[in-house]
Amino acid sequence: MARLCVHYNRQAVASQLLLSLDHRGQQQQQSEGPSGEVVPAASEQTVGLLLSLGSVPLALRKAVEVGSPDSIQRCIASIIGSSVDMEDTANDIVQACKEADLTPPENVLVAALVLDRWREEQDRRSGVLRNDDSIKIILRDLVGSSAVAQHSAAVALRTAIAAPVAEASKEDASGGGGRWWSRLGRSDRTSDQSRVLTRSDAADMFRNVGGEFSAVYGTTREASAQQSAVILQEESDLCRRQAQLERLSAMRGWTGAAGNKFVGLSMWETVRRLVTIGEVEEARGLLTKAKLLPEYNRRWWKVAVDALVNARRFSELAQMAEAAARSAGPPIGFEPIVALLLENQQFDLARGLVGKCKDMEQVASFYETLGMREEAMKAQQLAEQQRRSAIGGTSLLTGWSSTIAGAMRGGFTRS
Repeated sequence: MARLCVHYNRQAVASQLLLSLDHRGQQQQQSEGPSGEVVPAASEQTVGLLLSLGSVPLALRKAVEVGSPDSIQRCIASIIGSSVDMEDTANDIVQACKEADLTPPENVLVAALVLDRWREEQDRRSGVLRNDDSIKIILRDLVGSSAVAQHSAAVALRTAIAAPVAEASKEDASGGGGRWWSRLGRSDRTSDQSRVLTRSDAADMFRNVGGEFSAVYGTTREASAQQSAVILQEESDLCRRQAQLERLSAMRGWTGAAGNKFVGLSMWETVRRLVTIGEVEEARGLLTKAKLLPEYNRRWWKVAVDALVNARRFSELAQMAEAAARSAGPPIGFEPIVALLLENQQFDLARGLVGKCKDMEQVASFYETLGMREEAMKAQQLAEQQRRSAIGGTSLLTGWSSTIAGAMRGGFTRS
């Protein structure tokens, strides 16, 4: 019905119809009881349809309401794809948040996801964070100037962590050298010169380069140095864990150990690299120690599945899914995993997981791909039952008919 509205150039009506139907679906799910960790597929589909209609602020509003980082990232990606340059992208993201009428905590969530995306892209390009004015625009407008200062501080610290170790000259030791990072941390020769910064190192760094940070907070440079050290303790902790991973890589002979460099990467890019070389449990343990699980369990699965598929570790992907089936199952559902296995012609592995999928329409499609016609027909019958249950019968369509008819003529009918 929404697509019919679009055909008659009534995008606004289509958007409101989608939101109304999705709201009814959520009420029905709430009356049936909690649905667990998995975000309702109908809500994610609504976000996708709203984006296809060009209603980015409405899609963003819906994505935030259902609490789906993946859906929010889809909205962000849509804005990035339609913008000319990074500064335009930043302004468009801020404008979309304003039009979506997001609350301050919701703005913080969007800004954090944009920052995560930026960090991962920077990791893939160079391995070292570079400052970016577009990110500062987003942080300033959605969070505040303190977030900009913290971001600048994080970039400086991460750059120092990843910088090549160099012997300090006499001029550097006296504090007059330009390469201030050469005085920080210690060179660990047993782990290929990985740098490990301590909390005092962070404070020492900001006494020299914390001007922007101290200016924003209105503190002395000394106080700013101490405050920055506290805020960036997590970065130093991550650096230590990454140095330990590099030592383990050399000791245990992990696949491609000579290229397994972790120091200086973001948390999630470190996780991705560990999964890529087959160290799934090490990756999970890293997130657990950082207290990111179970809160970010859905994102963990997305990253792990993507990394395993790119590395063509399909057996490990299937084992991971089978292990999850013994509890609540993957928070992303079995459907995307089966789809990826079929796409890569891993038919035997996919066959063992199809029966665990809940979306019968997709199950029918999977069975068709596997050449299992009888099972596909049964799944298609169940899919039809799911569709009838989702829309609540024909009464819902009848209730909207007069509204849609009026919209096609140029406006809503009055009741």
